[in-house]
Amino acid sequence: MKLKKLIIRHTALFFLTLAIIIVVAREGRATFNITANNSLNFDSNMEPGSTHYLNESVGIKSDQSAVYYFKISVIHPMTNGVNQSYTIPNSNLLWEVNSLSGEHGTLNHAMAVYQAFISAPPENPDLVYTSDPADINNSVNVGFIYKLIVPLGQLAGTYTTTITYLLTESL
Repeated sequence: MKLKKLIIRHTALFFLTLAIIIVVAREGRATFNITANNSLNFDSNMEPGSTHYLNESVGIKSDQSAVYYFKISVIHPMTNGVNQSYTIPNSNLLWEVNSLSGEHGTLNHAMAVYQAFISAPPENPDLVYTSDPADINNSVNVGFIYKLIVPLGQLAGTYTTTITYLLTESL
């Protein structure tokens, strides 16, 4: 997985890496597919106190008519690679669904409303979309916007986190 960097200006350079894990699960007889970037890059200079946005399109698909659930989670707060005690809280990295196409199921959050990542461990991901049997073998495309708010006074450094997309047949 190639990690890309984000520069935030402070007294020294401040980098941020946001990696994506793509989970393709096989439960019972259903095969799930997720298509997404394996890394996200805000690709801009940032100052503490600034806000930045990044678009991501994720394709999801199942080959069975069983209902499936598309979920999202963050593994841990953004953490400095040199000093693990320096973090950017999960509450400063938000997500929203701004587009949905090819779907027959239900979006589990209001469109274009930012959601905070659940602070719970990744075993409790946030439910984004619930499919309908009509989604069988049809790709559903979910458009995300990630919003990063760099905290005032954030110490310079390289910060990373991992966002996980997950498709399952069970909640």
